[in-house]
Amino acid sequence: MQTGLVGTTTRRLVVLVIVTVVVTAGIVLGLSLSDQGASQVPQAAQLKSVRTACTRWLEASPAQPGTSQWCTDMVNWMSRYGTVRR
Repeated sequence: MQTGLVGTTTRRLVVLVIVTVVVTAGIVLGLSLSDQGASQVPQAAQLKSVRTACTRWLEASPAQPGTSQWCTDMVNWMSRYGTVRR
């Protein structure tokens, strides 16, 4: 019984770490989008890239929490945040 509990706890920890990394990357990207210079990739292209990466990550790991709508919501939030800070 102990082995199952350890496996479940480890799995939850891995999921938590992965979700934390994705959210942190999204926030960092969102902050960088708010300070866009002339030589940077346009905001729309960066946001599309984030949405694509998020969706592909979820498709590759169907057991992970989240949906494609979650990815879209995150990108929409990033877009609004980048616009508000200007």
